[in-house]
Order: sequence, then C-alpha cells, then structure tokens
Amino acid sequence: MKLRTVKILGKESNVKQFYDIKPSPICVKALQKLSFEVNIEYAAGEKPVSKVYFKTYYRKANSNAPFRLLEVEDGKDYIELKGNLVSLETGFDENLAGAELAISFGVLNPYMPPFQNSHREYVGTVKYINLLSSEKGTPQIKSAVWSVKEEVVFGKRSLERKDICRNEDGFLHIETRGMLGQKVKVELFEKDLMPPKMYLLLGKKDNIEIWDNVVYVPIEMDGVYHKADKLRALYENGSFDIVARITPLDTSISSFDSTIINLQIGDKALAEKPAISTVSGTQKFIIGNAEDGNNKEQTCKCPRCRELASDMQKRLKKCFPNADDDVLKQISEAYCKYMTELKMDTCWIKAHFFAQIAIETGIDLKPKAESMNYSVNGLSAIFGARFTKEERQKYGRTDLHKADQKMIANIAYGGRFGNNSRNTDDGWNYRGKGLIQLTFKDNYEKVRSRIMAKGLGDIIKNPDLLITNYEVATYASMLYLYDRGIVVKKDQSETQIANGQKQTLFVSKSVGKEHKTKKDKSTNYKDKQDFFDKHSSLAFEIDKCDWKEQSDTNQTQVADMITYHIFAKTHTIEKHIPKKNIEPTKYKYVYHTVKDMIHEICTRTWIEVPNMSTSKKEDKLSSIPKGYGKTYIYPSSGYIDAYKAYYYYGEDGKLDYVVVEPKKGKGIIRRYTADNNSMKQLVNILEGINTPFLYKKDDVVIEFKIDTNQTARIYCGADQFAVLIGTMAEIGIKYVSTGCTSKDATGYPSLSHVNGYSFDFKYQKDNDQMLIDAMQKWAPTTNINVGWGTSTGKHVTGINVKPISGHESHIHWGPNKTPKISELKK
Repeated sequence: MKLRTVKILGKESNVKQFYDIKPSPICVKALQKLSFEVNIEYAAGEKPVSKVYFKTYYRKANSNAPFRLLEVEDGKDYIELKGNLVSLETGFDENLAGAELAISFGVLNPYMPPFQNSHREYVGTVKYINLLSSEKGTPQIKSAVWSVKEEVVFGKRSLERKDICRNEDGFLHIETRGMLGQKVKVELFEKDLMPPKMYLLLGKKDNIEIWDNVVYVPIEMDGVYHKADKLRALYENGSFDIVARITPLDTSISSFDSTIINLQIGDKALAEKPAISTVSGTQKFIIGNAEDGNNKEQTCKCPRCRELASDMQKRLKKCFPNADDDVLKQISEAYCKYMTELKMDTCWIKAHFFAQIAIETGIDLKPKAESMNYSVNGLSAIFGARFTKEERQKYGRTDLHKADQKMIANIAYGGRFGNNSRNTDDGWNYRGKGLIQLTFKDNYEKVRSRIMAKGLGDIIKNPDLLITNYEVATYASMLYLYDRGIVVKKDQSETQIANGQKQTLFVSKSVGKEHKTKKDKSTNYKDKQDFFDKHSSLAFEIDKCDWKEQSDTNQTQVADMITYHIFAKTHTIEKHIPKKNIEPTKYKYVYHTVKDMIHEICTRTWIEVPNMSTSKKEDKLSSIPKGYGKTYIYPSSGYIDAYKAYYYYGEDGKLDYVVVEPKKGKGIIRRYTADNNSMKQLVNILEGINTPFLYKKDDVVIEFKIDTNQTARIYCGADQFAVLIGTMAEIGIKYVSTGCTSKDATGYPSLSHVNGYSFDFKYQKDNDQMLIDAMQKWAPTTNINVGWGTSTGKHVTGINVKPISGHESHIHWGPNKTPKISELKK
C-alpha cells in the first residue's frame, strides 16, 4: 500500500471568521485542529488501514535552517482514520509564532525523516504551513483606532470613534500582522507636543500581549485628562488630540504613531454614534452617514475621483488583464487608502500614475527589483565611463559567464545620490525597486519617514519591502510622484503635468530619463504615452471627469504643512504652523512680492541632525582615531577637498563626533563635535532638481547654481533657506554658489559653515553690490566677508562688510545663526 496524497481541508477554530489555508499563514492562538483528506492506494488483497502515522517538523519561517521534530506531549504518533478523513489535534500555541511547519504522513511505521518511509519512499506530506498571523507579510503594527467597548472579531477591523468626552472610558484597538506572541508598550501623548518638542505623557501600559490579529487595551479617560495641559486645551476650543504610540519590545519591529481621538473637555461627546467604515479594507472612517461624509470631502462633482477600492480594482483589471486579482486588490486598497492624503484622488492622476507603473514595473503589476543583467556592450551603452574596459569584460554578461549583477549595481550606482562607494553594497541594495523603480538611497530616505510613520517598516534597513509588501510599494511610488509634483507642479506653459493633461511627457520627465526599449524600436516615454492613450485614460474615463483646476492666484491658501511666508514689502519672514500638519517632515516656502502677489516657490523635506562645533587648533588632528562606526566617502570630483567622513558613537547610540579626512594634499584632518541636546533642521537646497535652482514666473526670478563639482555643501538650515529665497528674489539675477553645509552639518573644510548658517557666492563684479545690499536687507546683522587682495572685495561696501584673507574667490555670508523669523501657530 502507498499513501498517494494528503490534502488540507480546513481548520476548526474558536473564532468567528476563518482564513483559508492554501497554505496561507495561520493564527496560532485560534487554531485547534487541522482536517486532512488522505488518498491511500491498496494492492490486491490488502486490507484498509484504520490509522495513519504522522510527524510534525518546524523551523524559523523564510529560512534555510533544517527542520526539527516537534515533540508531542502524549507521544502519540498516529491518527485514527475515518474513511479517508483525519483530524489532527495541533497543539500549536503562540510559542510557534513565526515558525514554518511540515507535517509528514505515512501508512507504515516506523518511517525515516525527512518525509520517507522505511522503504525510502516519499510519504504524503503537507509542507510549509506558516504560523505567522492571519495575513502574510513582515511583522508590523498596521493600525490603532479608538473604539467603543465591543467584542474583538478575528479578521475584522474595529469601529472607530473620533470624539470622546473626558469622563468616558473606551478601548484602543491595535491591529497587527505577524506579531502573535509578541508584547508591546502603549503610550498616550498630547499631539501638539510632538517632536522637536518634548511629548507630554498622559498614560502608558506595558507588556501588552498580542494574542490575536486585533487586541484591545482599556483606557480610563478621566485619568488621562487630569494629566493633560488643560489650560491649552481650553484655549483651543475645549479639546485636544491624543496620539497613541505603540512600541514593540522586539526592537526589530517599527513603532507606530497614530492620532486616535479628540478628547472633549465637556461632559458630553460631540459624536453620539460610533464611526462606521465606508468600505471594508479602506481604513477610511467618518462620523455619521457614510454617503453624506464622502460628499463633504469631494473637491469636484466627479463620482469616480474618490471611488472605492473595489471599483478601482475593476478599472485596473481593464488596464492589466493578466495581473492576479489579489495583486490588483492589494494595490487598489493601498492607493485608495492614501490618495486623499496626497491629493492624488482624481481620475487624471490615477491614469497617469498607472501609465508610469505599467512601463516601469510591467503588465503583471508585481513590484520588482531592477535587473542588472547587462552584457559587455550594454554596460558601455548604458553606463559609459563608470566602467573601465576591464570591468565591463569581467562583470558584464558574455558567452562564457553570467553577469555579476551585484557588482554591476555597486559600480553603476555607488557613490551617487546618497549611496556609499562602490566598495559597499549600497548600489545593489538601493537599485531600482518597487512599482516606480525607486533608485538611490537619497530617494529611499525622502519617503522613508512617512512610510515608517504608517507603521509599514523601514525601507533603509529593509529595502526589499518595496518588492515584498504591496502597500509599501504603492505608497512609496505615490510619495515619490507627489514629491516630484504630480499634483501641483507645472511646466512652462502653466498647465498641470497630470490633471487635465493628456500628454504623459511631463510626468515621465519627473520619473526618469528617456531611453530606448524594444530593441531600439521605441522609448520608455513613447510606451508610457501609448499605455495612457490605449488603456489607463480609457479605464479611468478621464474625458468624463469634471475636475477643475483650483485657482491659485493671490489668495492665501489654507496651509496643510508648516509654511515660511517671505514678505518682500517688509523684508520679514513668518513661519506658519497649522493645527493639523499632514506633512510633518516637510516645509513649504512662499514668496510675497511688493505688490502682494503670492508665489509658492518650493517644498523641501527637512532632516534633523545634532549641532556641530569645531575649533581651529584643538580639533586639528594628525590621524584618524580608532573606534568609528559608519563612514561616508565624498563625491570624487577633484575640486572637493574632503575624502572621507568617520562617525563616532557613544554607548547610548548617539553621535559623539565626526572626523573628516581630506584628499591627499587638500587640507587637514578635522574633528566636529556633536551636541545632541541642540538639534538643527537642514534642507537639501537641490532636492528633486539638478542645479541650477530656478523659479521664474511673472516678475519674480530666483536663480542660483550650486557648483557641485566644487562642493558637497548642498544643505542649509531650514530658516536660512527662507532668507536665501528672499535675497535671491530681491536681486532677480543668477549667481553661482559654492554652497552652505553638508548633510552631517560639518561643512568641511570650513570652521564657519557648520550647521547651515553660512553661504558662499562667487564674485560677479557688476552685481556684487546689489547682492550685498539685498543680504543686508534680509539679514541686517549678519557678517559679509570679502577678499583682502587688491583685485577682490574692494568694489563693495556695507555696514557688515569685512575684508578677510581666504575670500579672494568668493563672498562669504554668515554665520546667520538666528534669522529673525516670527512663528505663528494656527
């Protein structure tokens, strides 16, 4: 007799909703029994057996470790057979969360592992049952909502409350994935005291066990209220927002922040009914009637712009008929989840977005990593001089050997746009990935914090999330195109690049360069236009969409992020801080002309680094100290003095100091000490653009070029950037700058370029006096240093102008440590 096949039929559970095993991950806490159908082949004259033998093996999921035998408490290694059905008492508990199982069956006993009987014949085996959670994916906290007291239902999302009164108790419902058996800490804070200020802790609970995919934490609101800043709450119309931070004890899993509730000071909650979900899976919740709430949010009358994920899935099926339904479902749900937040909720933008994705990723719509399988000739054609002739022959694909794809990526992308040198794996790790083929560490960094803020993981530590997690892949692609201006950026003819635009050229330019495809018969730009014309524009019915461009002329817009308003009439700057900031890592810069015309100049992502200090003598070193952590190799341009930066960390993991090594013969080894109690916000002046920086509209011209062949100092202080915009708009003439500071705020080799306080400009004799006059208007007390020699510096005058040696080639403006900027909170 032989056991031919074993098939899983399903599972018996103590929960209300089941997930099919195909063999999808299983909730270990809920699993009690597994049922199997066995098919036994009998020879002539053999009697049917009454039992089958089994053994269960386990190992860590997604590993190549050998399977280990799972011991059974009672030692029983057989199951009674009823007809052709067996039911296995699993004995699986939370200790097996994160395991991968293989169950082996046999009709002869004993039999030998792995999965063979005594005659060395393979027995019926059920392999690879993942005991992770009710859903696939990386362990993570998915959401946290405030809800009324209710029974938690396995696989179901909790109802959400938006408002609650101070003497009303409730429950924080935490939804997780892949975390069964883990423990978390929950802390509640007042939202308006988010970093860079200190949180005001309202309450916390430790060691909360994740025993299901949704768990609830009871909270007594009266106790929370008494710890709050009640005076400020009363000032803000009697309410304030509460943020929940959920921190896993396993530090490899990202923490999660969520605004969960608006606590009312009064004795009665504003909303008497709990919120309801508009549709399963979208994570959109509103108070009261779902239809009325959606109508209030609409910015146009088109019913398709903000349609549900299930409707989008049908449209995507028309565009991608060969894509798996599950792939379409996950991408539709992710897009609809974030489209309102990013203002990418019009039929036009959807059509453009998926035209780009179709060509970047492929018609199966599955996130991919960029292939580096280049031939010798391909390396020459695509990457040119980045490879020597010997390297092309060694690493490129030939008839004699395969391409060394990792080495090709490291050479092609190493030392560029945030990647470390070719001697690291940065080029390989941060090559094109995801739906939009996000490339280079700088671009990963730009979207990283917002992805982590959603509890979706860290794409710097785990860049393959862009391939394995459809929500991450979709959200990252949306963020990338949002940052590139798919919503508001305009071309020179003043038309929007996506909304109302039937040409894909403008969006394509924002994604990447044009290159040949299909064996040189077409280009990626042409392919995107073709897909838009024949598929996505038809599927999303752009001709029926009544989207209308919002007027942006001379009306002060309601800000949704922190905005610098730069006023030419008074030479003053205001920093407006909205009550609700949807872009916590971004600043917007708006210029107001003398005639009160409003110009939205740009948006920049800020980073926070410790303030740096250095001294002329004490921090001049003769050698590189031992004990450094990570390093950074500067761009290889012959005019950049720095060669390598070394970063030294204390026992608390914080940066202690940085040592910068010059190129041979270029300077000295210098140390910069970090002050972790004083943080500095920097912005990348050239974010999303190639030099020069150019804004030109009506009578406003802001144009300056940072000579990146001569400097790596392309960062400056966020406040100082506002002053720079005002100054350059004042003169309206192009200037060449040798920068401000570096990303780590050292500004090597200078002593005065630390922390983004100072700028350098190359002399432009006929216009230098006008530049200095503008500098003194926007920063009246800031020093301006010019050359000491007879040929430089003597052609300009001013109250703060001082001749100093070493400035024969440029004007030095700074340090401007504390620009006069007024903060206005909404």
